[in-house]
Amino acid sequence: LCEMMIAGHKTTASLIGTAVKLLVENSHLWQSLHENPALIPAAVEEVLRYDTSAPTMVRVTTQEVTIAGVRIPKDSRVFILFASANRDSEQYENSDSFDIERFQHNPVNHLAFSHGKHHCAGYNLARRQVRIALEILSQRIPNLRITPNQELTHIPTLLDRGYASLNLEWD
Repeated sequence: LCEMMIAGHKTTASLIGTAVKLLVENSHLWQSLHENPALIPAAVEEVLRYDTSAPTMVRVTTQEVTIAGVRIPKDSRVFILFASANRDSEQYENSDSFDIERFQHNPVNHLAFSHGKHHCAGYNLARRQVRIALEILSQRIPNLRITPNQELTHIPTLLDRGYASLNLEWD
């Protein structure tokens, strides 16, 4: 339980930071959310697809398996980079573009929360927390922007993707 709480906190905090960064660096997107909060749920899904905060997982094989000609023995630790599937150009038109309306009228099919029996148990809570954060921030601070001349660096870990810090300003 403790691990789930810590994992859920870190990844959701990183996801909120990434969402704010992606949206305010394109001020027209932030303004769109301010003017039309109904876009926020689709914007959250696009952030999850485009730059999820939990892009990897580690699993242990339960039997010997061969993947792409490589034999992986039973009980091997496997590092899975599943977030790369969210940029699959056969699955998403303009897959390397950030489009907050991508999921406005299309089914949500990204793998930000994994899939199957490993699907994230906290996916609804994470979505809700990010949605609420964007609703409040976009309504209360419509002129939010990234402080210029800062070096944005990611947290140095492979399991949680987020920014070490993100300085913002507004009038």
